[in-house]
Amino acid sequence: MTSRLLWVVVGVSCVLGCKAPSSVSCGEGTSLEGTTCVPSSVPRTCAPGTHDEGGACVVDLGRKVTCGAGTRLEADACVVDTLATPASPWAASKRVCREDASCFTFDFVSTAEGVVVALVENASLESSVAIYRQVGADFVLARRFEGSSKVAIAPGLAVKGSALYLAYTDYAPGGGQEAGTGDLMFATSTDLGRTWTAPRRLNAQPAERVLYNPHITVTGRDVDIAYTDSDFTTTQDTAWLHSSDDGATFDPPVQLSASQAGEVLGVAGPPLRFGATLEVPMQRTGSDPQTGSSLMAFEVLSLEPQPGAAPKRQLRRVKRVFYTRDFAFDPQPAMAANEAGVRCLAFVDAPSRDPSVYVVRSQGPLDGTQRPVLVRGGAGTGQAAPAVAVTAGGDCQLAWLDNRSGLWEVYEATLRADGSFTEPVKVSSGGFLEDGVTQQITARVQLQLEGGTRLLMWSDLSDALEGVRFSSAR
Repeated sequence: MTSRLLWVVVGVSCVLGCKAPSSVSCGEGTSLEGTTCVPSSVPRTCAPGTHDEGGACVVDLGRKVTCGAGTRLEADACVVDTLATPASPWAASKRVCREDASCFTFDFVSTAEGVVVALVENASLESSVAIYRQVGADFVLARRFEGSSKVAIAPGLAVKGSALYLAYTDYAPGGGQEAGTGDLMFATSTDLGRTWTAPRRLNAQPAERVLYNPHITVTGRDVDIAYTDSDFTTTQDTAWLHSSDDGATFDPPVQLSASQAGEVLGVAGPPLRFGATLEVPMQRTGSDPQTGSSLMAFEVLSLEPQPGAAPKRQLRRVKRVFYTRDFAFDPQPAMAANEAGVRCLAFVDAPSRDPSVYVVRSQGPLDGTQRPVLVRGGAGTGQAAPAVAVTAGGDCQLAWLDNRSGLWEVYEATLRADGSFTEPVKVSSGGFLEDGVTQQITARVQLQLEGGTRLLMWSDLSDALEGVRFSSAR
């Protein structure tokens, strides 16, 4: 009875689904052994450039294995190349100034119709401040300011709506080795830089010293100009001019901070306004009287105007750096902020004798307690001339000159608000050499954000003459 029931169960099961052993089909990666599907020890296919040997895919001898972009061949496998530079989103750079002139010391702003640039053009031993407007893919000369002695230098530019504000130095060179005097000149445009007023002097006449390196900030009807007041021999002081009527008139100049014996203290960038307070990035250089070694410190001057009285001032040291004569370029800092008050300061330091860019990010005033972060580089990389801008989200957008390839090229990266860095990306399509003797450059990089677009301008020697180049990326 038991054997008959077992036969009935087996019979019913076969009626429902049993097949003859010869018709069993096994899936991929398995093979039939007897009446059972078991894992196959031999892969059915190998990647191109490899073949099967005893169940493993090995590289074909005499055949080249091609790895994809961003990978490299190690032994018989393609691995991710962590040293590869990401593809650049930047447009091909465009030379801004005259092809037959040496161009340097620039400043630029973004307007509703494109970029406007103020730069120094030097040709036939004469220097002028030239204004170029971006028209399509080109830059067109809008106005040229020539000094009374054919030496106009050191432009600073600011924008408010359709109005532009320009300050520069009309320099009168002295005879022989003597330094001359220089007037601080001011001009404005109300039509996005197409036409300009005649320049006027902001200092008393006659000029007794040279007034140069002006940096302009415009907020509402307030126009603030921080600049250097120097006799070029013993002192170099920082001064400030303020206008409360959109530049029509200026209050008497105020000396903000004086240099001491053996040092130089100058303005490193435009004042940043936070309510009624201005913060002015400063650079102090000199030498240690005890050791004779070079000294450099980056500082922030907090300035609060007081109607009818001297402004409240506080000078805070942000970072002391290891400065040596081995620096290829003047290691000036760059400081920027967003509307939420996040500050980013980029500077060059060389604690290991390799100049590198560092960034300090803070959600409040910089006071020296914030920890600098090293920008990612390569082995033996030299970095210089940093530029910085701050996104609405508080990221520090950076650009700088980098010579990891043996040539000076422009790179960019971002220090995110969470403290992480993006991988550096090369901006420029070519590099240049600078030996300080036969090839010299006034290194400068400037970065601005306009909506979702990054705007970048830098000094360059790729055309033999020193020039200024522009590029953009989204």
